[in-house]
Amino acid sequence: MKTIFTRTILLGLCCHATVAVASEKDPAQGVTLIEEVVVTASRRESTVLETPMSISVVSGADIARDGLIDLFDIAGRVPGFTVLDQGSRGAPQVVARGINTDALAASEFQQNGGFSPVATYVGDVPVFIDLALTDIDRVEFLLGPQGTLYGAGTLAGAVRYIPNRADLSRFSGNVGFQAYSVSEAGDAGYEGEAVMNIPIINDALAFRGVLSKRSDPGFIDYVELVRTPGVSLPQPSNSNRADNIKASNDVNTEDITFARGAIRYAVGNADIEVAYTRQDTDTGGRMINSRDAFGTGRYESGMRIEEPNDKTTELFTAQGSFDLGFAQLTSATGYSEWDESGRRDQTDLLLLFDVGFDLFEPFVGISEDSASEERFSQEFRLVSTDDAPLNWIAGAFYSEYSSKAESREFTPGVGQFLVDAFGGVAVRTDDLEYISQTSANVDEMALFGELGYAVTDRLKVTVGGRYYDFESDVAGAFDEPLFRTAFGGDPADSIILDRQRSEASDDGFLLKAGAEYSISDNLLAYALFSEGYRIGGVNLVPACVDGQPDGPGLVCATDDELLIEPDETQNYEIGLKGAYLAGLTYAATLYFIDWDQIQISDVTENGAVPITSNGGEAQSYGVEVSSSWMPVEDVLLSMAYTYTNATLDQDAPGLVGGVDAFSGDRLPGTPEHQGFLSARYAFDLLGGSAWASWRTAYTGDIYTKVGNRNFGETLDSYVLHNATVGWKSGDLGLAAYVNNVFDEYAETGVRDDVSTIGSVGNVELRRYFKNVLRPREIGIRFSYDF
Repeated sequence: MKTIFTRTILLGLCCHATVAVASEKDPAQGVTLIEEVVVTASRRESTVLETPMSISVVSGADIARDGLIDLFDIAGRVPGFTVLDQGSRGAPQVVARGINTDALAASEFQQNGGFSPVATYVGDVPVFIDLALTDIDRVEFLLGPQGTLYGAGTLAGAVRYIPNRADLSRFSGNVGFQAYSVSEAGDAGYEGEAVMNIPIINDALAFRGVLSKRSDPGFIDYVELVRTPGVSLPQPSNSNRADNIKASNDVNTEDITFARGAIRYAVGNADIEVAYTRQDTDTGGRMINSRDAFGTGRYESGMRIEEPNDKTTELFTAQGSFDLGFAQLTSATGYSEWDESGRRDQTDLLLLFDVGFDLFEPFVGISEDSASEERFSQEFRLVSTDDAPLNWIAGAFYSEYSSKAESREFTPGVGQFLVDAFGGVAVRTDDLEYISQTSANVDEMALFGELGYAVTDRLKVTVGGRYYDFESDVAGAFDEPLFRTAFGGDPADSIILDRQRSEASDDGFLLKAGAEYSISDNLLAYALFSEGYRIGGVNLVPACVDGQPDGPGLVCATDDELLIEPDETQNYEIGLKGAYLAGLTYAATLYFIDWDQIQISDVTENGAVPITSNGGEAQSYGVEVSSSWMPVEDVLLSMAYTYTNATLDQDAPGLVGGVDAFSGDRLPGTPEHQGFLSARYAFDLLGGSAWASWRTAYTGDIYTKVGNRNFGETLDSYVLHNATVGWKSGDLGLAAYVNNVFDEYAETGVRDDVSTIGSVGNVELRRYFKNVLRPREIGIRFSYDF
């Protein structure tokens, strides 16, 4: 019989899908029991199988063993969630239960925003970041609105990163290192991390520090870079190509530095932790190809300039729990700062305005962007702790959010060209063609809670509610200084920004009702109704005058384009969860969602500036199942499957870029079928314990636009295989892995659509491109615990 430690490697490190399991040995019977990992998604400690809601858990041990890096790595094994990977140059698009109408437009330069249908938390603090999975206790995935349990309301679900807490009684730590190669990369990648836990006052005060560094070599080659923007010809003849064009290999490099320090203090009935987290992500370029638009290879981009991007997130948290006897009081305070800066090839968008840029043969448009956000949040929550039939949760939440963004578009050489070719009167030497500045402030307040009652020992009912109130204040301004200087003679350094401001506010009340019934000690059935909500606001675009831009500019928003209405969901679900001592656990959920006043990504009629608008109603229904089975002592089999049918529920005129969409049209961004299978085997080896695992994730085909109308298309399904073998003896651990074993090629996102493939004048456009799946990666990992 294998050791208890071997079975812990097999089971305790294998926590995924809806069913998360661990193992221990019953000394009286000498058998392996199956029990669940403790979670806090319901605001009380419980197991996954005891929680009457759709929840999935991926443990920190599972993350470490399988080398999971981000949400995309996790999502394939979690029912109900889809993550569309654009590489770190863009923001991951997270979709829960098909609640998405946005076209799969790869991010140009995307502010965090923070008002996604899916909320993300670090502990109990809402913060919007694709967090590095370093020193994580677990990640919880919650499906459906969570507004009666959490401060930040959600429309479709929430993701909770739960970091490891400082251990008050034991000095410990670990170091790890991994090296790997990617099939299309010229250099190797590496990642290193160190964790240190130091008790300062035994059982009362401790410090925990984490530092990690990941350096990814990149695998996308930029093969059409102009040597000197504004001088070199972007589309030269074969005879002078080398004089004008250069290539740069493996441009989409990624460097992530993650650091976290926490001080925990526990005395009497109080337990408080203060932490600082920082994540820096520096990216060299996009994870794309330009095959369809420009004939490049699978892992080649046709962009004319390199497109680096840098992001920094800082998070300060103070979380405390206090036992008041009759209830547990929790306070969660968070303050975050987020900054991003980057460069983009803006050539094609400017050419599509059809104002004559194509007449300047060396024309290249370059956008330099920057953005910042600040968020403060405070949540107080009381949770009853007695064993009375009546239990309750009551909370209050306040949030202040502010953002600033600036975009500057440069067109090298165009200023002189306007003077020489069109009789311009002055040259703007910096060639600043366009500048925009936007800012937003959103204040949100909410009161929320739940009331539960145990009708019998087996039947419990719950009702809940959330009152919310928000105010949104936005401002924006833009200028086109290049043309003012060239044709109006304005000073070469002048910038005139006529700032416009708009305000919006709203309040309302959301409901929740549920019932759970314990059919047996190991079988739970539940039914749940809940309402979700996403705040509205105002788009940050100058208003039109009589439907047209006010002045010489190209950009403005009509009255209908300025206001963003709130959207809401009504969610219905029934679920069944069970476990058997024979080693089988399972969960199944049926759900139906009504979605009203849908917020969609759109562009203005004048200037094609990205905005959010409202359009139509939709519905989503489906089934989510998952199971883990231990057929024999040393083998664990796991599976997860999701079927999603998300469609419009009524006709929506002009929904898809001005093109009508109709009831029954499938929503984009979510496959109808998604599945995960894994097998793990544990065995003794060289005086230690070893394991081998194989994981297979299937992603069905995905629409890029609602109903694939207005040049929408279908991204083909794909299957991704990953394999790991590992060994651990005492404090030393070694592992070897292969991700994307068969080097599967797949396209995971698009920018624009095939209508933009073509030319403006003699200039061949490259605006359309596709994101691609990461190719095969082979690596080794080393870890040492102390």
